[in-house]
Amino acid sequence: MTSNIMNFKLSQIWTSLRGMDTIFLLILAIASAARLQGCFSDLWLDEIWMVRVAEQSTSFLDIFTQYRDMMNQHLNTLIIYFLGNCKHLMVYRIHSLACGIGTVVLAWFISRRLGRGPAIIASFLTGGSYLLIHYSSEARGYSLVVFFSLATLFALERLSEKKSWFWAGFFWICAALGFMSHLIYLHTFIAVAVWFLVHLLKTCETKQNVLARYAQCFSVPIVFLGCFYFFVLKYFSVFGSGPPYKLFDVLVKTLSYTGGGPAAGPLAVSVSFVTAGLFLWAIIHMWRKGNSEWIFYLIVVLISPLVLLTVKKPEMLALRYFLVNVAFIFLPISYLLADLYRRSQAAKVFVTIVLALFLAGNGVNISGFIKYGRGGYLEGLQYIADHTPGQTITIGSDHDFRNGMLVEFYKRYFPTKNIFYKNKPYDHPNIIPAWFICHQIGKPGEIPLALKDRYGNMYELVKTLPYYDLSGWHWFIYRKHAG
Repeated sequence: MTSNIMNFKLSQIWTSLRGMDTIFLLILAIASAARLQGCFSDLWLDEIWMVRVAEQSTSFLDIFTQYRDMMNQHLNTLIIYFLGNCKHLMVYRIHSLACGIGTVVLAWFISRRLGRGPAIIASFLTGGSYLLIHYSSEARGYSLVVFFSLATLFALERLSEKKSWFWAGFFWICAALGFMSHLIYLHTFIAVAVWFLVHLLKTCETKQNVLARYAQCFSVPIVFLGCFYFFVLKYFSVFGSGPPYKLFDVLVKTLSYTGGGPAAGPLAVSVSFVTAGLFLWAIIHMWRKGNSEWIFYLIVVLISPLVLLTVKKPEMLALRYFLVNVAFIFLPISYLLADLYRRSQAAKVFVTIVLALFLAGNGVNISGFIKYGRGGYLEGLQYIADHTPGQTITIGSDHDFRNGMLVEFYKRYFPTKNIFYKNKPYDHPNIIPAWFICHQIGKPGEIPLALKDRYGNMYELVKTLPYYDLSGWHWFIYRKHAG
């Protein structure tokens, strides 16, 4: 009996896959290529940090019991642990790549219920998003949590139509893996919990049926979350630090990048307001059409993060913490644009312009990301190695933790060189490093062409290695003057 049900469900999925049209497959191919291209950039600090955790773990259980800080996104670290020592760096990102491509597919499936137009636009927006492309090519938990968030909604949409243990089990798995991917999955879980309850209250005949259906869905994930909290998350600590932030600037950057704008400036503010306006318009549009999912989107994108930011101001706040919210912005907007496109010739022109501007703006950001990546750390060390006579290389920097970890990781790719990183302060002039690395995050400020240490040694700038944004930093390599 179970085998027959499983075969029936698989046949339904296969039928749906065969029903995908050519336009979607073209979008998927281009979106996949962009994500794959991003995987070939250097690993940056956060990725290397988790690779080191995986390498130092004697058992996969250590990932849950020994490394209890917020940097450890368990599912990502677990996958890296089982991947082992990879010669090619992009292999560490293979799971993020798969989930990034899968997110575009899920956007198609979720939106296809409302028609071909919404499905095509949803896959276009998620496939062409610079933010989703960036984090789909990074060995962290962000691509995973976005994928399992969309998979959660996909499963509950099926459960809203009829009672099914298959989709209930699918939802349980997505919820567990979502929480293990990143705690920002909580936004999704809260939103689906509220929306599904509202749906059951409208469609079930008795309170007993409401309780039974709700327990079918949420009892297992709630038990899992309780165990996960009391045995793992309860002992978490915040480790590390980030640059100081202003909430308005972070929100503007997030919404601007979402709509295809720049990171900052007047244009970024304008694009962020347009993006927010389109989303709110889309929510009102869904409400007027009688689609109850507006409740889910309003909570996951706006209410849940707003409550979190109001109740507790985070010590660190970065754009990536809003990635789940960004992914869900695209779906209601796709419903709105598809409906507008069918109304009139003027509406068709408006929608075409919106999509063209989105593609052009994101295209600029994507090309910059592909060109500069997350920084040129391996290239920088290669330059140092090529311009150092002999086998011994000594390096210092302006930040021992950040740059020291990068040097210690990448020196494995120079087996014929003895690379030593010198921590500050240098106790004796005889151990002054021959090379010095400065780093900057964000838009680089004034870059001195020469540096002077406390012993009077001069360093001259010989190499500049930029990064694009979001992950990594600029490297400025200085060489000790021979004189």
